[in-house]
Amino acid sequence: MEALFKQGSFEILTDDVASLKPREMNWLINRCGSVSYQSWKTSKKTTEEFVKMIYDKRHLSVIEHSWFLFFLKAFNDFQKKDIRLNLLDGNHLFCITKRPDGVIVSGNARMFTEAYIRNPTTTTATLLNYLRTQNQILFPIAPREDLVIPMIFQPNPVLKTKKEILTHRAMTVLFDNCSRGLTHEDVRSRNGHNKVVAYTQESTRYVDPTRKGGFKF
Repeated sequence: MEALFKQGSFEILTDDVASLKPREMNWLINRCGSVSYQSWKTSKKTTEEFVKMIYDKRHLSVIEHSWFLFFLKAFNDFQKKDIRLNLLDGNHLFCITKRPDGVIVSGNARMFTEAYIRNPTTTTATLLNYLRTQNQILFPIAPREDLVIPMIFQPNPVLKTKKEILTHRAMTVLFDNCSRGLTHEDVRSRNGHNKVVAYTQESTRYVDPTRKGGFKF
């Protein structure tokens, strides 16, 4: 952080990604994804066209700049364990916290989609079906209808403890003019237990040497 603040700057695009509405979420993905080619001000694509292009080209790391949060009610410990296993068998990166009456789960769009593809259960299918009804652009894959069941869950619940906030609340920050070595050190350990980070970096092929004073060595 000391190296970062000697040069460079940052901008918090949002401090609570899960609270965004579908149109706002797509805008955030567009804004983050355009960093790589520095196309934010030059692209003629709409937000929806950009997200569709990302899917068509299979650049799925870009849709990791999204975040969704659910509370799933469970009536006993067995059901809580079953929910957790269904999710983690599909994608081990889900952030999951147990509550006395259920489970909190959070993750990005790619995680929820791939969890269903890898492990099509009632839990993964029901959550994907809900997400698809909210944002079909971001969730183009429809789950099997026979796996979608009535399930008691609450989107974007209030996080009650400091641990829940640190585990499940996501923010998006745009860093500018900072060391690529600094970002590489961060990327090396981007995922782990109850920790998920998504990155899009400016491609070295598209660096403009005339921008902001040219290259610095």
